[in-house]
Amino acid sequence: MLQIKLLLMAAAFISCWQCQAAGRYLPVNQDIFNLSLAELSLLEVDVATRNPIGQIDAPASVTVYTRKEIGLMGIETLEQLLNFVVGVQSSRSDQGGLVQGPAFRGRRATNSAQDILVLYDGIRLNDVVSGGTFLQEPDIALDNIKQVEIIRGPGSALYGANAFSGVISLVPERNQKSVEISTGSFQQKEFSLQTALAHPLLNASLFVRHYEDEGQNYDDFYSFFGVRDETQDPKRQQDVYIHADIGQLKVKLRHSERKYSDFVNGGAMANGEQYHSVENDNLRLKYVLSRPYSDWLFYAGYSRSHWDQRIGLFPEDPQPAVSPTTGLYWTNGSTQLMVGGNLRDIEQQRAGLDVTMNLHPQHQVSWGVVARQESNGLNPFQSNVNVERLKNNNELIPSDNNQLEQGFYIGGVRFDLLEPEERDVLGIYLQDHWLVTEALSATIGARYDEYDDFGGNTSLRGGVVYRFADQHRFKFMYGEAFRAPSFSETRQGIASGGIANPDLKAEQVKTTEFKWEFSHPKLMFSSTLFHNDYSDIVEFISVSDVVPGFTALQPQNKGRQQSKGVEFEANLYFSQSWNMRASAMHLLEPLKDQPLADDTLSLSMNWQHSSMNFNLSGFYREQIRFESTGGEAFSLSDYWLINSTVSWHFSESWRVSMMAENLLNEAYSTWSPQAGLETGLPARERSYRLSLVKTF
Repeated sequence: MLQIKLLLMAAAFISCWQCQAAGRYLPVNQDIFNLSLAELSLLEVDVATRNPIGQIDAPASVTVYTRKEIGLMGIETLEQLLNFVVGVQSSRSDQGGLVQGPAFRGRRATNSAQDILVLYDGIRLNDVVSGGTFLQEPDIALDNIKQVEIIRGPGSALYGANAFSGVISLVPERNQKSVEISTGSFQQKEFSLQTALAHPLLNASLFVRHYEDEGQNYDDFYSFFGVRDETQDPKRQQDVYIHADIGQLKVKLRHSERKYSDFVNGGAMANGEQYHSVENDNLRLKYVLSRPYSDWLFYAGYSRSHWDQRIGLFPEDPQPAVSPTTGLYWTNGSTQLMVGGNLRDIEQQRAGLDVTMNLHPQHQVSWGVVARQESNGLNPFQSNVNVERLKNNNELIPSDNNQLEQGFYIGGVRFDLLEPEERDVLGIYLQDHWLVTEALSATIGARYDEYDDFGGNTSLRGGVVYRFADQHRFKFMYGEAFRAPSFSETRQGIASGGIANPDLKAEQVKTTEFKWEFSHPKLMFSSTLFHNDYSDIVEFISVSDVVPGFTALQPQNKGRQQSKGVEFEANLYFSQSWNMRASAMHLLEPLKDQPLADDTLSLSMNWQHSSMNFNLSGFYREQIRFESTGGEAFSLSDYWLINSTVSWHFSESWRVSMMAENLLNEAYSTWSPQAGLETGLPARERSYRLSLVKTF
């Protein structure tokens, strides 16, 4: 009842603005929901060439979702949306409680997704410690995103490291003026505000968002050292984004916070005591200098990320009891809960230049250079262990008042997860895009990246697009990419059974793609055949005697593998009221030992009548088979996840939406590498969300 009252009060408060904006709105009977195929075919993307180009002419396998489509589907986060991108699978992990790491084309199921580069308005979000984005930047909100552009396949020839299996570019909306409030299941509350200022001397936009819920209650599905407890998965989120244009100078500021509590985190469970908390700040300055035949873009940026994690190390009463002489447990016989975790701070500074030269109306050359420094501070352990007694007497006893203390000692020697480290990166790229004839275009490019810790890497790309009879396009594409070793792989101290490898080399992939696209007034269809050749693949190998009494898993470059598959995408317009978007992928030759589905399918159907819109969307994951660390065979059942959203524009500037997620209340589970979770992590049950939006 409280949430409903809040909605009604906010609606009454905001409605006083409606009369002031009269005459600025689109008529209610205008087609405010559908995006025609003609509009889709004219969509421009930047991610494929770093310059605007029509989606259907882009020399890459690109999928685009617009703000309109995302809103009609009721999708809130990037991780949710990625399940509807052909060949992409995203599911929660036991790291951070709710963190979801996507996998592209059956390649590597990890929580951070270090194979995928994520750009937010040109800002690189991948962090240097994990190499990925989604562990440090989970649940990326889409409320203010104008367009999501996704490359499936390599992008290192343009973007350098970690553009390995794909590139995701988030393009914010800068002219929206709206207020949205939502409430729903699990005591969900959400508020977001978007506003913009247009002035001859200044164009600016602001986006603010707050989200929280109390989580779902779960049965005791996990045994933590013999102790089974019920749990929950609450979360808190805040976002602020500011953009300002002052003449040719563009300033971008971004801040995000996430906190997830309880549930299973890193194989631990300690309700009320464990959490995963992250903060991220980004600043980017950009200056555009236009000349008659060229554009020069100068940019500089700074990013800072903070991580604070605490988990249960041992429960109060392990079953069977842990002996102080055989395990890391209280030496004084205490039965107090043992908690621990780590703190870390990451920084990135970057500066660069991108130049676009129009040599001819049909010939464009782009080149650029970037210098980047990546660093982290001391990454210490924190725990409720009395550090002085551990250091001096080798005793594991609780700290005074159960306070967290920093540092951990074995035999009087201190161990930290990471010492302060930094590395310098220099990259330079060149690309040539040429419209050979009206029907034929060609793109070639190369990039060289020099890392001061593991050396240099060259990435090449090439693409040919041929248009036949206006309705058919044939694309042949080749690309190379590399994944730079992360600090956790090359510099991390022993922790959680892992140890670094300072001699690790970058993983490599060479990808060949052939794509056919067909356009018709009521149908857009594409089919893509891809082949990946991976080398220097990183696998974790057991090594012993790293620290006396410990055996650890170390990342090592092992061998070579290949994969191939076929993708299908279709947009169908049955009438002005009905349309459908569908995608499917089948791996003809999957990679070995990947706990991912070989077949995926997604579907979104939309019906619009006057000011009403109904959307039904869902995705399918086939059964997953895998072996546990002990070699035992397991499987997770296939499932459909169905969502539904109903939207109603009850006036020219007011919209109300009701969304049901997991509409069929499917009791499905997703894969986790954690021992004891071989039957999977349970997902949230059916939930509802009611949203009210006021547009100015």
